[in-house]
Amino acid sequence: MAPELAALLADMGPGLAAWRGLEPWDVPASLMTQQEFAVWLIAAFEEEYPADEAAADQLEWELLGLIRPEQNLYDLQLALYTEQVAGFYDSETEEIVVIGDHDAAAPMIIVTLAHEYVHALQDRAFDLDALEESVEGNQDALAALVALIEGDATVAGLQYAMRELRREDFAGPGSSAPPPDDVISRTPPALQAVLLFPYVAGPTFVAALLDGGWRAVDAAYAQLPASTEQVLHPEKYAAKEAPLEVDLPPLADILPPGWSEVRRDVFGEFMVGVWLGGTQFASAATEAAAGWGGDAYALYQHEDGQGLLTMKFRWDTERDLGEFWTSIVDHLVGGGLGAGASEVDATTAIWRGDRRTAHARLLADSVLVVIGHDAAVVRSAAQFLARG
Repeated sequence: MAPELAALLADMGPGLAAWRGLEPWDVPASLMTQQEFAVWLIAAFEEEYPADEAAADQLEWELLGLIRPEQNLYDLQLALYTEQVAGFYDSETEEIVVIGDHDAAAPMIIVTLAHEYVHALQDRAFDLDALEESVEGNQDALAALVALIEGDATVAGLQYAMRELRREDFAGPGSSAPPPDDVISRTPPALQAVLLFPYVAGPTFVAALLDGGWRAVDAAYAQLPASTEQVLHPEKYAAKEAPLEVDLPPLADILPPGWSEVRRDVFGEFMVGVWLGGTQFASAATEAAAGWGGDAYALYQHEDGQGLLTMKFRWDTERDLGEFWTSIVDHLVGGGLGAGASEVDATTAIWRGDRRTAHARLLADSVLVVIGHDAAVVRSAAQFLARG
């Protein structure tokens, strides 16, 4: 345990809890060296990120063209967290951990403690683990929940810290930009966007809720945002605009022997924008993803390691559907999946590369996209789903 951190928490806790409007409690605080954290993080990854889930993520991101086959998504995430995390709240042990050897009076330690203390307040008030379990199986709803949690802690923690600290305190050592050879600068843009999403979109979402005060933020934990669309467009959360249901039939009856479904989930508006190249929040791809109504996708894997990804997207209006179709065609023709040859007509787009093939179809009320390693399997899957 770290007495100096405990003293700092004891000093800031009641005021921060009162500012946030939640019941204060005495949260233990400890320090980890960077080396200790690296060891702890590996163990946490092994426990919370099973090998089969990591393998499915790797296959999915390779098929989407978000990472190259030689890049290891698991290792990239591990390296990013090792380098970027300054502290965390552990809901299992109910303690705050600060990483590294710091001066307890340093502004960024105060900001970090304030942020993590808000997480402790959230946990006692709303049970964060139970909330995550409630959206299990829907990665889009989970991303929306994490944006709410991190947005809440970021806004409340920074508001409190700015009240307590002078502006010049934030201009001292440690506030400079990261070195050009750090891990995040060498990370694929899509992974950067996914990891930053809760800290970029979350505070904006919470700021919109704060028109109704902190009670409105509290109410969001009982009425969770149903999608990243609602986080990106708070007016849709206020209007309770739920995602549309999407029927994506399984392929068990048409796939050759050796294939099995390994995942069925939802991308959501944010991830669709990332896939189309929208790694920044104001981009053509992000605009193309706006108007998202709902989606479903399924990932299949063959015994030999080949993959197949089927995706179906619905949109709020016919205009949104047309804009997305144009974006999909541009993505395939423009090298979004890599170098290859394309064939396009009014309702079909086919792309063929070295290791993957993609078929996209414009249907009456949706867009169907199939990507895989086996061209014949991709073609038959696309034909089956288009008929369905």
